[in-house]
Amino acid sequence: MEKQRYQVFRTLVYHYGDGVVTESRKSLGYTWAVSEKSAIRNMRYRERHKPIRESLYGPAVSERYIAVID
Repeated sequence: MEKQRYQVFRTLVYHYGDGVVTESRKSLGYTWAVSEKSAIRNMRYRERHKPIRESLYGPAVSERYIAVID
């Protein structure tokens, strides 16, 4: 397979106790990869990603990654 250039985005989703949901999207940059899955893995490694810690006092946070062919 041939490598393609992907742009990778991370979306953080904040779930507040009163039912409000807020999304925050950030571009992580570009990478060359064979598939969307490997592009996301490359960017997570490059930014030395650590799992999000849950907080007892703040909103619950979840994250999603999206890779788009550039």
